[in-house]
Amino acid sequence: RVTALEFSPDGTTLAAVGGTPALFGEVQFWDVPSRSLRMSATFGSDTLFGAAFSGDGKYFACGGADNRARILKTEDLS
Repeated sequence: RVTALEFSPDGTTLAAVGGTPALFGEVQFWDVPSRSLRMSATFGSDTLFGAAFSGDGKYFACGGADNRARILKTEDLS
């Protein structure tokens, strides 16, 4: 289940956030020009919500049903 979509400031990456309730949260990063999945990662044991890139595109943040925020460096997405 997808709960949020967000484009990077430069428009080259699309982040999809969601997961399966009571099982896992997932973030997917898609390369927009090639329409291919760049990276997928699971976090925690419940769905993730919200999605935001920092203004300079160096960080990505999302939150979870477990009351935790995840902040990822976008340079680590390769």
